[in-house]
Amino acid sequence: MLKKLTISIIAFVLTLSFTSVAFAESRASGEINVINHDYSEQFMSDWCWAATGLNLFIGSTGEYDNMSENKKKEVLYQQVKEYADSTGMNLKEDKYDKYERYNIGAGLRDTCMIVNNLLYENRYRDVEYNFASKARSFRWIEDDIKNGYPLGILLDCTGSTADSDHIVMINGTDTIFDTSEDYEIRIFNSDADRNIWINYEDAKNGNSKDLKYRTYVFTAEADY
Repeated sequence: MLKKLTISIIAFVLTLSFTSVAFAESRASGEINVINHDYSEQFMSDWCWAATGLNLFIGSTGEYDNMSENKKKEVLYQQVKEYADSTGMNLKEDKYDKYERYNIGAGLRDTCMIVNNLLYENRYRDVEYNFASKARSFRWIEDDIKNGYPLGILLDCTGSTADSDHIVMINGTDTIFDTSEDYEIRIFNSDADRNIWINYEDAKNGNSKDLKYRTYVFTAEADY
């Protein structure tokens, strides 16, 4: 596997593994081209963290590209069940949906738990996903995507209209412009099941209507 050196001055930043997502949009020549994967939408209202964990695994390894949505759903919920069982969570039972009992709220650390479980069970035991305590700069994101690494991020509800936080994937960048104010990142939003382009500064500052004015504050990355 690849090895990335960590820089001591930013020790909390760990490098990420990803084979990035397709571009349906026609972009300018400065775009970093990335590889398509059949990413999974989230199946419940508060499951962005679990879907992102599954998608980080798919992006990191190329596994399950041709899986049906039902199969992805089975894998996703099994991982959540294992995590919930291991932490002693009381899972909700619901007669209407056999998966409803796994509809627990979670966060970015739990996203890392899901993807680590999948990596371990599928022989990728030299990759470790971690929660980083700060959003990364555009240059770090660009470098990771160039190297084929995926990036999970937490959007915090600190903007003007957001009513909840949300976890999504960064899977592409556009670097045609000269100034950081013009840099764009492509985000896969598992809730909406689509890719959107967002100005990086807008993502950091909570200025994007498409992100419901949430602010990019935390990062989930992988160390090879």
